[in-house]
Amino acid sequence: MLHATIEQATKRDEQIYLVGHDWGAIFAMRYQNKYPQKVKKLALLDVGMLSVHTAAPSQLAFIMMYQVWYSICYIISQIFSKGLASILVHLFSLPIFSSLFVGVEEVKPRMRVDNNVVLRCYVYYQMWKGILTGTMKDPKMPTCPVLFLYGSHKRFMFHSRRFLEKLGARADCSYLAVPCGKLALHQFPLALQPISNRASVVGFVSRVVCAGHWIALAQEGIALEELIRFFPK
Repeated sequence: MLHATIEQATKRDEQIYLVGHDWGAIFAMRYQNKYPQKVKKLALLDVGMLSVHTAAPSQLAFIMMYQVWYSICYIISQIFSKGLASILVHLFSLPIFSSLFVGVEEVKPRMRVDNNVVLRCYVYYQMWKGILTGTMKDPKMPTCPVLFLYGSHKRFMFHSRRFLEKLGARADCSYLAVPCGKLALHQFPLALQPISNRASVVGFVSRVVCAGHWIALAQEGIALEELIRFFPK
């Protein structure tokens, strides 16, 4: 789908500048691996190269804690109930769990309807299914110039030290640890009640957190400055 969209929006031999955050960074690396002639420069935000083989034990434990949970929630949504899976997904936002990943500083009441929360779990399910069955291959180091921006004070990183060493060894690549900013999220459940057989009303509160992962929002000025410097005008 990504390749078809890019091909439709560009000329046959036209190269592109590709930016990816979170899962988008993984998809961007895989796209560059498959179509190296199409990508002129690649910018990755907070997610770089990391595998179960290169992650530190504590790093792997943190990542598995929420990703395996989300994978189980997706399975529950397919076998039992999307409503039950939605509740289980939101339980992971309780302070007892979320404080392990981000620093909660302020809480304000807010309500929101979220009907498709389990959809976010699908990619985790597919990834861990691939890892456990041996069908998931890690992205290779991009061959084009790469800019990597990541939050500097998270509980854990989504890249390996070896990835930074590879970037630092190349003249056409660079990386920057961006100081964590603050960002309001709305992910804490207050109440749950059914509104249909496929959806639920979920009560949320707004949390102001240390947002090292969402650097393009929490540190918009720094992120834009680095991207403008990396990409030609």
